[in-house]
Amino acid sequence: MHNPSSPHPPLTHWRAIAGIDDAWELTRTRGPVPLRAVALRVKDGAVCVYSPVPRSGEAALQELATLGDPILIAPNGYHHLGLREYANAFAMASVVASGRAAPRVGKKSDLHIQSLSVLQAKLPAHISLLQCPRTRNGEVWISIRGEQRRAWIVSDAFLNFRTLPSAPLGLLLKSLRMGPGLSIGATWKWLLKDPAAYRDWLLAAIAEERPTVLVPSHGRAVVDDDLPSRLEQLVRERLD
Repeated sequence: MHNPSSPHPPLTHWRAIAGIDDAWELTRTRGPVPLRAVALRVKDGAVCVYSPVPRSGEAALQELATLGDPILIAPNGYHHLGLREYANAFAMASVVASGRAAPRVGKKSDLHIQSLSVLQAKLPAHISLLQCPRTRNGEVWISIRGEQRRAWIVSDAFLNFRTLPSAPLGLLLKSLRMGPGLSIGATWKWLLKDPAAYRDWLLAAIAEERPTVLVPSHGRAVVDDDLPSRLEQLVRERLD
């Protein structure tokens, strides 16, 4: 179905992500909630698609085909809504998720879910996966080491809504500490089987990797040299 006529046609639906080489984003909404898929070029002509979003559309899928052969990753057990659309478009695409997330993703999408090792085999040396420990949803992030910056691609662990919807939904989101601005929502803490162990792991990961780019599934991306300090403060405020 997807046979690009030109090896490098212009991209109008997928947009390059500031601060990350060979990475593109596609944004949609589900109700008032912003959604983001991230396409990241990896090895052997493949492109990792992190959290495929629903209703991407034929034009966006055609553009994706020009970037490489997709490997679809469900970043947690709840981000499965776009998988069927992408799997139908790319019959040979692998669909991967963490061991914790795979049973729910497979049941909800009716797809065969493979191990993260399928994706890991395609990752170049500067890209790695971060598997969040002790989470009920089996969340996985992507860490990208660049010459000047370290980027984290994350799903539900961090939010960054510019504004909140009007009442009553906006009031509900605010009461759950889901914004506006960079936040860790109260609902995320409910997904932690061991909040203290997760907090300690996350603080250590921030200290070691020093991310200065954060691309969440929901909300605006952040590019900030002071991001490690902001994240550490946020973790201590919300998870201590």
